[in-house]
Amino acid sequence: SQEILLHICYILFGGIEMERWEVIDAVQKMQDYIKEHINDNINMEDLARNSGYSKRHAIRLFKNILGKSPAEYIRALRLTDSAKNLIFGQKQIIE
Repeated sequence: SQEILLHICYILFGGIEMERWEVIDAVQKMQDYIKEHINDNINMEDLARNSGYSKRHAIRLFKNILGKSPAEYIRALRLTDSAKNLIFGQKQIIE
């Protein structure tokens, strides 16, 4: 399980590495939440709550790991999905 992996990393690399794994896990949770709710109105409070961090800290962690804010990530994901739908004829521009 993931908890065992985190514990092994903590033993092998010390507390600093464990914190890094926790940050990566939190960002992964936020990415999963975004993908599950991509067609919904995603607010930063819900996203942060899902990560286990405060809104301000979650946004900072997300940007540090992925190089863009959650809002930028959501926008890029939605634009990519829209472009795929247009290219493959699944939707028209007016939709």
